[in-house]
Amino acid sequence: MTEARVLVMLFVDLALARRLEMAHAWRGVEYARAQGRLHPGVQVKIERVAGGYAIYAGDGSPLNRAAGLGLSGPVVKTDLQAIEQFYASCGAPPRVDLCPLADPSLLPMLKLGGYRLEQFYSVLVRALSEDVVPVPLPAEVRISQADPEEAELWITTVAQGFGDTRSPGSEFP
Repeated sequence: MTEARVLVMLFVDLALARRLEMAHAWRGVEYARAQGRLHPGVQVKIERVAGGYAIYAGDGSPLNRAAGLGLSGPVVKTDLQAIEQFYASCGAPPRVDLCPLADPSLLPMLKLGGYRLEQFYSVLVRALSEDVVPVPLPAEVRISQADPEEAELWITTVAQGFGDTRSPGSEFP
């Protein structure tokens, strides 16, 4: 006899979307800060705007984008102007990660500003029950915090795993 499994479907409301998007934005902020510590010559800038963050981590970095916008209320024209000025001061085009549950004021403003859709990015979430039993790691798998001398290996691994590329771009010295 097989054990019946019950899958619990989560309803993604604004509160959950805000948590997920802000975790995504925080990750970008922390990656940019790490880039600045590892490579002091690389310009890194971070600015709070429209409830989220504008992030710049060096020329051509995939981190160069605004995230978490419009999840705490309406976005006004001056918010979009601040984002554009932020990226202009860095010599980079403004890019925005847009959550479908962001305040409805954001999308028409982006359209008026001439922004275009580059890609869809989905975050998957699953509720975990209290009785989840961790699966033991195979003996050949080791988990550890990356040391500074392993930074290049870590960056390459992230590029391969999340950037759909075999190696990081030239923005990673």
